[in-house]
Amino acid sequence: MSKTSAANLTVKALNDLYRPLDNRITDEAEELLREQVNELSPERERENFLVRLTIVTVIFSQFETTWYNIFRSQMEALQKLNTRPLKRESLFEYYAHAATMYPKPGLGGQRRR
Repeated sequence: MSKTSAANLTVKALNDLYRPLDNRITDEAEELLREQVNELSPERERENFLVRLTIVTVIFSQFETTWYNIFRSQMEALQKLNTRPLKRESLFEYYAHAATMYPKPGLGGQRRR
């Protein structure tokens, strides 16, 4: 696959993700980002800014997803406990669900010895 076709796939994928978002939010965010980027010069500085912004966004997104996947079952159990008392045995379903979804060690699938 050439760089051009790989870039086109990336642009298409981005457009597919971008389209369903609320235009009021994306339009405002895009306008603000374009203003900020247009203040940068030369072109290389703009490119570095956008690449680094993308990298930081991807990494933070991965951190957030990881955090959510690790602690989601605990948060769900706490939310249920806030509505009514539960026995310890009934809380196990939250752990079991997380262990099924993420069976790797350290993510609830195996107990440490």
